[in-house]
Amino acid sequence: MKIGLIDYIRNVFTLPRPAAQTNAKVSVWDELYSTYKDTHLRQAALDTVVGKIAASSFLVSFSSKDETLNYRMNYKANDNLNAVDFREQVIKKLILEGECLVIPIGSKLYIADSFSVERLKEMEGYFYKDITVGDFAMQKTYQAKEVFHFKYFNPELKKFIRNLDDEYAKLFKRMIGVHMREQQIRLYSQFKFLKGSDKSQEEQLKDFKKYLNGFRNEIENEQVAILPRQLDYDIEEKSQSFLGRSVTEIGDLENMYIKQVANILQVPPLLFSGDLADISQHREAFVAFCIKPLMEIIVTEINAKYFSQKEIKEAKQLHYNTIQLQYNSELDMAKNVRTMMESAVWTIDMINEILGKPKEDTPVTTKRFITRNMAPLDEDGTMQI
Repeated sequence: MKIGLIDYIRNVFTLPRPAAQTNAKVSVWDELYSTYKDTHLRQAALDTVVGKIAASSFLVSFSSKDETLNYRMNYKANDNLNAVDFREQVIKKLILEGECLVIPIGSKLYIADSFSVERLKEMEGYFYKDITVGDFAMQKTYQAKEVFHFKYFNPELKKFIRNLDDEYAKLFKRMIGVHMREQQIRLYSQFKFLKGSDKSQEEQLKDFKKYLNGFRNEIENEQVAILPRQLDYDIEEKSQSFLGRSVTEIGDLENMYIKQVANILQVPPLLFSGDLADISQHREAFVAFCIKPLMEIIVTEINAKYFSQKEIKEAKQLHYNTIQLQYNSELDMAKNVRTMMESAVWTIDMINEILGKPKEDTPVTTKRFITRNMAPLDEDGTMQI
């Protein structure tokens, strides 16, 4: 049986109560649990949206004339990490931390768990040191051209994560406060108030407020509180009944947080609502404004440092393909394939490449066709009869 964070800490901190008290009024722990649920829903919304982005990135394929890079990006990043897990870690670090450092060692790619950056001279660029991968600490200092440093800037997301961290800090502080209040030992010493005082009602009220403030501070801040009992004041301790939120309210709150995070990350919120009625436009927006920018960050950084200018001219650079995200199957894009062929812009081999298939390099697959007759064109652009 799984146990929640609040339940775990409550079991650790709270002493067993007599059976007669277990069905008493709702304790302050239940009120605290409602606060925890609110914070947890924010965390869950962040995990849900980022998880969808990471999962969608699995369907992105990479291609390059460099077979080694092609293998590392699509199949196996290193001996301990396949391409899917590697991509998931890169995407999550990139989004949640705003950056991700990948260290090429030989032909293998490793993700740094921590590192520091230093700039020695203006013209020499940045140097990366104190790099750790898992439990392994690298002694080498790398130049910027030797590593892939992916950077993602989203101020709204940083603000959301910062607020979430603050909420966790407040929650933990409040949990300690609740524990102190529940386990507190209270001793009352009787104090006889002087009646018939010459003080005015306003002065006596001021004294009473001062007494209550001292009473409250003693309870909140001291583990053992020794408090005077006033004959003129009746102070009675009562537990606050807290019923928490309804299931409907929690569901609405969860959807609100998911929508907030989704908008921050340029993901259409409708993709999380479960409504499958014509989501094609939302899926296209998701690919265009969320997935492609992330892929551009990765591909641009790798191409800039992995390939030389000559290799770029020879079209050896890394490309990404999001076709599987946009279509569920090849049959879904059959109409678009026909249109592409009829325009005489794409050859069959070009379309195969878009579909992630190998080129056939036959006389037919390298020809261009025009109109619905699908007639091949000669080299001079005239139609064959």
